[in-house]
Amino acid sequence: MNKRICLLTAGLVVAASACVAGAQTYVYMPNENEINPGPSNNAFPFNAGQAMRVQQVFAASQFGGQSGTITEIAFRVDESSGGPFSAGNIDTEIRLCHTSVNPQSMSDTFDSNYGGDVTLVYDGFLNLSSSGSGFDIVIDIDDVFNYDGVSNLLVEYKVFNAANTTQFDAAGTGLGNGGLLTIDRLWAFGANATTGSSGGDDGYVTRLAIEAGGYTCRITGSCPGNIDVNWDGAQPNKTQGIVFASNTGSFTINNGSCAGTQLGLGTRNLQLVRTIGTGGGSGSIGRSVGTGACGGFVQLVTVANPCEVSTVGQIP
Repeated sequence: MNKRICLLTAGLVVAASACVAGAQTYVYMPNENEINPGPSNNAFPFNAGQAMRVQQVFAASQFGGQSGTITEIAFRVDESSGGPFSAGNIDTEIRLCHTSVNPQSMSDTFDSNYGGDVTLVYDGFLNLSSSGSGFDIVIDIDDVFNYDGVSNLLVEYKVFNAANTTQFDAAGTGLGNGGLLTIDRLWAFGANATTGSSGGDDGYVTRLAIEAGGYTCRITGSCPGNIDVNWDGAQPNKTQGIVFASNTGSFTINNGSCAGTQLGLGTRNLQLVRTIGTGGGSGSIGRSVGTGACGGFVQLVTVANPCEVSTVGQIP
């Protein structure tokens, strides 16, 4: 193991793209179906009439660089096969994570699609309803998952009882054989199934609400030349590391005080740039960078209990 990786595994890491604290943005998956209905309809998992496990992977390109805390997930009824409904007591768990798996390369083994930061965002009984118009089937999830803006996102639903709602709007080709680069799904009957099928179209058309804030940062300046890394939302008076890599990914710190912490960075040219205090939680530091850094990625990590990582951003 080389020195720069050893430094990272000791618990130190870097910085990213900024958002205005408290601003909420809706992201539609796929983007093309924000207004236009998807070509399919889908029962899984909330109209299947039995327990299910379903994963959907959304390509990072669909987020447009938006990062922040995912606060709700919403769907709409299918325009031809769905209609108004009200259904309650749907025993559900929902998990989110960053993943290096692309929509069209999902494994048939559910756990193989996970990244290292799987986060439980809902555990309880859902009450879902719709008037039959717009994205009004809303799940208010716990505000505990901070999307980094550059990774693919996995959303997993486990439904433990027989849910009966209506047909939801779905993505895909409309031919029942998937085909999109931006979204795909894996499904199985049984909430604790270990393997599943990707057959059929690509799952629910989905709206995610993302609230900017949390541990974020922005990079200003130009490359090659002088850039500034500006951060906000860090834990005050802690040590943080600035880490650079030429690619995004899911590098996981494997020992030290931050063991198990997953970054949004890959391993190509991965290096700790420097460590610095967080001060009052906000700050800025300048650095001169050469051509080799242009287009690279940075992320911050605060060494705390637990360790926290910022969003990931790209050097301009």
